[in-house]
Amino acid sequence: MSIDLISLKPEPTGATKKIYISGSQKDYPVYRIPLSLLKYNFHNGRISTSISNTNLKSTDSDIDGEIEKIINLENNEIDKTKNNIKVWGQIEPGVVFNNGVVIDGNRRFTCLRKLNKEFPNDERFQYFDAVILEQNEYSEKEIKELEWCIQMGKEGRVNYDPIDKLCDYKMNVIEKDEFTDDDYSRLTNTPINEVKLLHEKADLITDFLEYIKQPNNWYIAKKWKLDGAITEMKFVKKVDDPNKKTELKETIFDLIIANGKDDLGKSIRNEIKPLFEQNDVWDIYTADNKNVHSEILDVIDEAQDNPQLLLDFHNDKKLRDEITKNLSNGMIQVEYRKRVNKPIELMETANAALKNIDLNLIKKLSHIEKHKLRDECDELIVKTREILNIINQTEN
Repeated sequence: MSIDLISLKPEPTGATKKIYISGSQKDYPVYRIPLSLLKYNFHNGRISTSISNTNLKSTDSDIDGEIEKIINLENNEIDKTKNNIKVWGQIEPGVVFNNGVVIDGNRRFTCLRKLNKEFPNDERFQYFDAVILEQNEYSEKEIKELEWCIQMGKEGRVNYDPIDKLCDYKMNVIEKDEFTDDDYSRLTNTPINEVKLLHEKADLITDFLEYIKQPNNWYIAKKWKLDGAITEMKFVKKVDDPNKKTELKETIFDLIIANGKDDLGKSIRNEIKPLFEQNDVWDIYTADNKNVHSEILDVIDEAQDNPQLLLDFHNDKKLRDEITKNLSNGMIQVEYRKRVNKPIELMETANAALKNIDLNLIKKLSHIEKHKLRDECDELIVKTREILNIINQTEN
């Protein structure tokens, strides 16, 4: 049923709220709106991430009740905000559309709904104070600009989950032509270099979701807290060989699914990256992981129409232990090769230093300085002969 809040003549509170929209800032009157006339914004960045793992539709009869449950489960600040509103009332007004959709204030709206159920006769918890905007007066782009200004500006101090932010960026910047990276940077007060990083991370999470055959199911990325792991994958873009790049990404994705380490970001940085940099060791590691890879692919296929199977499989002990063992064996080989290559690295460093000596300066040295330099050269010759003797002995 369509709602026209303005025609219902809600009671003005006498307060105003400053809002930036359509390129200008303006004070708007705040109204007391009955909770029963309001509903959640199905396309809100945070909400859309959480419901991507469900079959919920905006037309479902109890969509608001289901969204409220999700917000209650995922927001650690709910009880604190609820208690504050219980004591002090709603202090900060929200923003809603004339059709009743809440644009700003989902957390406060949720708390008031909960308090209204607990204290149905308390008038303080029967209304939501908010500005009312006529949605037909603004383009979809202007509405999104408003949402970003509110949530990335004022509500930036409230824990905005990094995956929610990535999902919102993906949907509104990468997938649509209305906003550029520069627009996003300006509207959200985010440095452009951070926006470029957002783009790279969003692309990697998209690759991951496609790999597990759950495209657009950003809830999984949020549930598994993938921001740290994806951040450490920045070295992947430097791999030129497309086959090697795919193999590297899939190996990391398998590690994420099996959760071989508690700190995935640290494991990618300190184990996967060094392993990949040693070609022969990397080949051994991926060969050892073939069984793990095959089993994960089977689970991905089984879970394609039932993502809960994949969520239940996450952190599988058997696979976790196998990946941990393979990582440990691989790192032993990496450390061994570091020790083996150390003499070569030191000799290369010494040769580079010798090549930097300006021979013309030697002529200007004092007699004592030349004598000291000769002693150093003699020591270098002795050490070089020792190295050559060992090389010759071991080759014969």
